[in-house]
Amino acid sequence: MKYEPDDNSGVFSVGQVVEAKMFQEGFPIARSVPADFPVFTASLENLDYLALVDAVNADGLVSLTAQMMNDTSSEVFHLTLTSGAFRVHWLCDAGARELWSALEVWKAANECAFALMLPGSAPYDCLFSKVEFAISAELEELRPNNLESTMTSDSDLVRAMVEARSEVIRMRKRSETASNQRDSINVLMTSSIAQQMRNTPSNERTIAANYVAKTLH
Repeated sequence: MKYEPDDNSGVFSVGQVVEAKMFQEGFPIARSVPADFPVFTASLENLDYLALVDAVNADGLVSLTAQMMNDTSSEVFHLTLTSGAFRVHWLCDAGARELWSALEVWKAANECAFALMLPGSAPYDCLFSKVEFAISAELEELRPNNLESTMTSDSDLVRAMVEARSEVIRMRKRSETASNQRDSINVLMTSSIAQQMRNTPSNERTIAANYVAKTLH
């Protein structure tokens, strides 16, 4: 299946860091981790869901990789969940406490957990799963000593996230299989980012949150 590229660099889906207990009633696999185990959520659109179905049917390997994006106006931490030609991206303030706390737990457990919030066209609301996770020593060395936001101003936050999203889109376009790939790009809504967005006047925001709370089952 071919997917139309989405180049609207000012609109993001929104992911969160939540606890596994939110999913343990409806998902047996969620009960295999502690109730407070960190879970990253992501919000998928209709084409994202179709790409996810293709990836699941292909029964390919699923992996989670992490990197620091230093070529933006502020440091952005970038996590990518890959399943076949479908990828979910989380862009995050590199100094967020919730981010590094989750990475520490995942590192100790050698696995991470994620919940993909599905659109109304899907037969169910959410897909919960786990995947092996390891963080490189080089990346761990980039952890800020003082876990506070690395963004110096609201405009830095907005600019960095838009730049990071644009770079993800450029990377996809450079791929020889770009027309068969689909990327869901989410801002990880940590407390530092939420605070900075609250301090940004609504008429100046270029990030439009696209998140709908759903009943999980």
